[in-house]
Amino acid sequence: MSAGKDELEIQSDTIGAIIKADKPLIVTNDTLSVELSAELLKQLNTGKRMKVVIKPVDERDGAIGRGYELKIFADGREVTDYTGLIPVIFDLSKEKLSTNDLSMLCGVMLRLNGNMERLGGNYDHETGKFTFKAKGLGYIFVTTKPEPVKLEFTLGKTGYKLNGIEMSMDVASMVVKGRTLVPLRFVAESLGANVSWDNVMKTVMITLKGQTLSIKIGELAPGMDVAAELVNGRTMLPLRFIAEYFGANIFFDNTSKSISIMK
Repeated sequence: MSAGKDELEIQSDTIGAIIKADKPLIVTNDTLSVELSAELLKQLNTGKRMKVVIKPVDERDGAIGRGYELKIFADGREVTDYTGLIPVIFDLSKEKLSTNDLSMLCGVMLRLNGNMERLGGNYDHETGKFTFKAKGLGYIFVTTKPEPVKLEFTLGKTGYKLNGIEMSMDVASMVVKGRTLVPLRFVAESLGANVSWDNVMKTVMITLKGQTLSIKIGELAPGMDVAAELVNGRTMLPLRFIAEYFGANIFFDNTSKSISIMK
């Protein structure tokens, strides 16, 4: 694919020759390479020509470099029902990535039906290229953002869900002075923080991204309107304070008394 071009059109006889050689067709622009297997070409080679479109789109939140929309047309008809694996390679050699960024790199796929999936991937330190396998066609990009977290609680119950997985804690969430208090450790660690406890000072420490916040039992930290409490050995903090500290969103269902925390 030549510079400045978003699409490549291939005639049927060329596709036939590639299939006969049992070799993949590799379509490349200046950042992204896509490998179309001979088997995939065989499925799509139903007419006189095929067109591969690799179109740059606006960056998504947390994306590294550009995202791309991958589409394939057979005789002018867009292929929407292919769900097989398609190897893709992003050239990140010009990106300034920290050691932490490299450890968090992940390929992401937004399919044509709107579903999003994290696909992992492998980074080559020598070439600066990141490889993963897209599942079907759609929008593909690379991110260093961690997997979104969803926590689901119900007031008065010790069971909760972390990204849909049933979990259990030893203290239930509760309401104190009109504020919902939740056990800090279960929420904070799920959202990527470290929690430590000073038994002498009766103080809990929350460490996130190199910053530490200390909160003493019975006292108000900046932004809190209900003091931290100790219940059965667990530090309980106001839910809204925790969510704002972590930059998370809260959804409360007053009918079911259920709470969702999403970040």
